[in-house]
Amino acid sequence: MASAFASLAPWCTTAPLNPAYKSDEFEFYFQDLEASALMVETGSESGAIEVAHGLGIRVIEIEEGEEAGFFFRRRGEG
Repeated sequence: MASAFASLAPWCTTAPLNPAYKSDEFEFYFQDLEASALMVETGSESGAIEVAHGLGIRVIEIEEGEEAGFFFRRRGEG
């Protein structure tokens, strides 16, 4: 996940969020940051996903590859 985050940072604004946030905190940060996408690991059960869907924010799942630094984007909703 760190590799994906670092790889995307030069082309877009990124903001790591605490996975322990509550739904209202995710909602605040998504709106404050004017988020257009949420990147999560495949299989994540984070409350951020439900909040993102509710706000119409695209959810992008990242699946870890076998080699260090290798990842690919899974087709997500939105």
